[in-house]
Amino acid sequence: MDLRRAPGACNWKAWQVIILRSQSTDPDEVCLWFVRTHDGLVLNYRHPATALAAAAVPDYVARAKHVLTSVASTAGWPAILDPAGEYCP
Repeated sequence: MDLRRAPGACNWKAWQVIILRSQSTDPDEVCLWFVRTHDGLVLNYRHPATALAAAAVPDYVARAKHVLTSVASTAGWPAILDPAGEYCP
């Protein structure tokens, strides 16, 4: 969501505003919220309380950060390694 035009958005940092998310939870669901404010782009996430999710979701978030940073700074899609260490086209 781009919240930069919401009323008072330019004051949110000074007001220490926090962004609320859905209280609905699902034991099998991963949720990602991309939020754009005057202070930048923020990604919040929630995942199931499993060892697999605890390992996989932060890795996915790190890869998403890499892609977004690359696109924002170069206007190009970066080369990404798959889990086997091979480049994905």
